[in-house]
Amino acid sequence: RLGIDDPFYFLYRQGIFATLSLMSVLVISSLSATGARRLAAVALLIIDRHQELPRHYVAPAKRPH
Repeated sequence: RLGIDDPFYFLYRQGIFATLSLMSVLVISSLSATGARRLAAVALLIIDRHQELPRHYVAPAKRPH
């Protein structure tokens, strides 16, 4: 169906993702508290920058004070 000749394609792919995940967990767990906060701040900035509002989003009306 997908045109993949290798019967173990998905096994290899899962292995690669599992290895990358394990390496990420080990590196992040070895960070100091300050390093973890810095990494979280950078990740938040990257994620926040790439998020887009849905096309049907309507900004809420401003209420007078």
